[in-house]
Amino acid sequence: MILQGRNKFAVSYLAGWLLWIAVHTFMLILNKFPFRIALTDSFIFNSCIALFGYALSRTLRYYRPGIDKLHYLAGWTIVSTVLVISLSWLFNWIILGKEADYAQIINETMIVRSGFSFFVLGSISLVSWVYYSKQEQNRLERKVLDADRLMREAELAGLRQQMQPHFLFNSLNSINSLIGHDPVQARKMVIQLSDFLRGTLNKDLKQLVPLKEELEHLSLYLSIEKVRFGHRLQIHITCDDTLEGRTVPAMILQPVLENAIKFGLYGTLDAIDIAVTIHSTPEFTVIEISNPFDDDSSAMHGTGFGLSSIRRRLALLYNRNDLLETEITDQLFLTRIKIPEVHVNLSDH
Repeated sequence: MILQGRNKFAVSYLAGWLLWIAVHTFMLILNKFPFRIALTDSFIFNSCIALFGYALSRTLRYYRPGIDKLHYLAGWTIVSTVLVISLSWLFNWIILGKEADYAQIINETMIVRSGFSFFVLGSISLVSWVYYSKQEQNRLERKVLDADRLMREAELAGLRQQMQPHFLFNSLNSINSLIGHDPVQARKMVIQLSDFLRGTLNKDLKQLVPLKEELEHLSLYLSIEKVRFGHRLQIHITCDDTLEGRTVPAMILQPVLENAIKFGLYGTLDAIDIAVTIHSTPEFTVIEISNPFDDDSSAMHGTGFGLSSIRRRLALLYNRNDLLETEITDQLFLTRIKIPEVHVNLSDH
């Protein structure tokens, strides 16, 4: 792509100068110059300008003086102008020196030639400096954005890897306890755990998934937890069918449900009800998870990593820190996740 761009520039540059040579030749002919003299003079003079203009442009591609040293451009332009006038005069004199009155013509037009050369070469220098400086700025901005994206992806991957072992270890402990007295349930739980982990691995390459897919993955997790806790765990999920096509961050619900189950069942042998309600507002898809909460017992346990990791992940994806809210009402702990109806900052993979 870069090579093609350079070739297009070279071809366009050459075509432009050939067109100008033709125009210049025609103008000289209109001023009573013989065709041979007009064409030769125009070709040599303008070719010298085109050659030095191209050299200036290529030089500025690889070395550009800073904004405080732009006088360098003026110096380079003056030197290039002197060389253009000298070389064009030399070549024209060698070829056309024997033509009558040609020396007088060159002398009479020297000021105009010098001014034209300086203007064209100065314009090429200035435009090239601005163009390549802008390209360099864009390249640096892309590097910063790429580095930021890679850091975000690495942090998101780290958050996921920290979340998975906690649930996995609990499940393996439950399987171990079932093997002795209920091997059928143990085998069932192994199969369910295998399906869940397989789905987790498939989702590791995604940032966003349809809400329906997220709920199906959540049901695998809940089937494992119901084997662990039996009748003590009741989950009620309410979701409008029209919302199932909405996209949410992959595996956003499992750690929140794990947190709700952990604190809802802690310190009680009774059955508990955990409610998951999903609705929409003009700006968000809102997911609310409520579970029983005993402030005296729950406050003594846990580091809050599950919810803090979700909050951090939402901040990384959407550049907002207000997308996860918690509140306690009537011994119920409510977690509210708001998914904006906008694109995430990281590309889906």
